[in-house]
Amino acid sequence: MSPFSDPYQLHSLILQCRTIPELTQLHALSIRHGHLPLSLLLTSSLLLSYASLHHLHSSFSLFSQSPLTPISPFLWNSLSRALSSLNFHERALTVYNRMLCFNIRPDERSLSFGLIAAARAKHVRKGQELHASALKFGFLSRVFVGNTLLKFYGSCGLISDVEKVFDEMSKKDIISWNSMVSLSSDSGLFSDSLNWFLKLKRSGFGVNSVSLTSVIPACVSEREEKFGMGIHGLGIKAGLVDVSTVGNALVDMYGSFGHIDALEMGVFDLIREMVRNGEAPDSVSYANLLPACARIASLEKGKELHAMSVRNGRAGLLTEAEELIKGMPFEPNSDVWGALLGACRIYGDIEMARRAAMHLFELEPDNSGYYTVLSNMYAEVGRWEEADEIRMLMKDRKVKKNPGYSWVQRENRICTFVRAG
Repeated sequence: MSPFSDPYQLHSLILQCRTIPELTQLHALSIRHGHLPLSLLLTSSLLLSYASLHHLHSSFSLFSQSPLTPISPFLWNSLSRALSSLNFHERALTVYNRMLCFNIRPDERSLSFGLIAAARAKHVRKGQELHASALKFGFLSRVFVGNTLLKFYGSCGLISDVEKVFDEMSKKDIISWNSMVSLSSDSGLFSDSLNWFLKLKRSGFGVNSVSLTSVIPACVSEREEKFGMGIHGLGIKAGLVDVSTVGNALVDMYGSFGHIDALEMGVFDLIREMVRNGEAPDSVSYANLLPACARIASLEKGKELHAMSVRNGRAGLLTEAEELIKGMPFEPNSDVWGALLGACRIYGDIEMARRAAMHLFELEPDNSGYYTVLSNMYAEVGRWEEADEIRMLMKDRKVKKNPGYSWVQRENRICTFVRAG
């Protein structure tokens, strides 16, 4: 039995496509095996995949030619979602209007995708019309629709409307509560954010990593150190502190509170645990701990943080590594900048390599190796003028390239060849 005879396997393959030739081949196989034009699943996945590869004309062609378009909101929802994903939010809203003109009754997904487009376009009036439609069609009882309305009004800065929608929701979930915590904080209503978090705790839904990362900025802004430490304890109890977003937020919080003794409070162990679990601490987290290392004269912990930053560079996390180096409480030496230059060489980041090399040229102006690495990186991508510029800099500074050696064994003798710089 061919795998292409199963529409669900085809659907999975379509969503994995990264090129148009691959997608058109699967499109043809869907037709050949009789799935199209009557499979909603495959028509929708093809429509979305063409859009993700910026072939919107193919998405529109599928949509207009499908016999399913006039009878179901499913493909209309897919087209709206595709347009919004490409930032064509106004066009996505037009899709909803045209669907109504064709007398197709929207479902809750239609309203949610429309609200998402209205939020991104900051189209308040259209969002309010969709809110009225949700009421008309009886979708306000759906948690999914209610949560989308919260995000719509929140993104438009209409916090009073957010609270009204929340109060009117007959059913709520953890996403609803987290939205109230985060939207209040994002709007600068930090005290309200803390109060919403307390209400969430009493609601019986429990908390998750989003709950903690949403409330921590409010703790910092309100200078609520005890509240923040309580959040840390809650995170430990719930087993959430080794989630990267929570760990980074906690480290940033202690740094903002000026707790230079944060290492003694277990935050350094938190960073170490995050790394062990494969979660990448961000540059701010590293930078907040480095002054602590300096203040408590912990050379070993400082070295460990340095090693983590170098590993970040070797893992391709170059931006985080560079930010960490810039945030060091002491002047980085050539070993530090050299490690970053080496990582840039591996991952091909020429602009960052240049910045690292400029520091190295000041620290060790006579070390030809650094000049050679940067010059070769430019040459490898055809940026010959910059490569020549580095060579001229070597010449002006009278930096001599280290000679290259080769060894050849002939009978019982080893012959050495030297290539001058």
